[in-house]
Amino acid sequence: MVWHSQTLSLSHQVSGGSESDDGEGQGGVQQRQAPQAADLSRGLFSYYRLRLLESHAEFFRKILVLNISQNPVTAYDLERLFEANPLIRKVDACRCGLDSLPDQDIFRGLQHLKVLHLHRNHLKTWEDVQSAAAASQLVWLTAF
Repeated sequence: MVWHSQTLSLSHQVSGGSESDDGEGQGGVQQRQAPQAADLSRGLFSYYRLRLLESHAEFFRKILVLNISQNPVTAYDLERLFEANPLIRKVDACRCGLDSLPDQDIFRGLQHLKVLHLHRNHLKTWEDVQSAAAASQLVWLTAF
């Protein structure tokens, strides 16, 4: 797993970068900055979900942009993800096979969520769209 100061990519290491690029603290001790974005699309979220939410919770809480598209995801997965990171600003959960979304109360807790991509899922009710719209700062929602 490779952590970068701006992006977390679990599929490959960015060319030209190394894990020591994040800087060194006093006495030569490496300090790693938490990632601001994570691309866990195309099955990576499914593989790393438990490890990220439990083992790397401190890093995960600081992710502002998250791509989990093309993963089998449930409403419960989204609920855990949103509860673990209430500061998240953008989530791409398109093509995840979602047939429902977490309750409005979960989305109300997302005070910073501005962009939510939910297109190409299996959402069936208007209540799901209303639930997502409960995020007070939401300006972009895709659900076609």
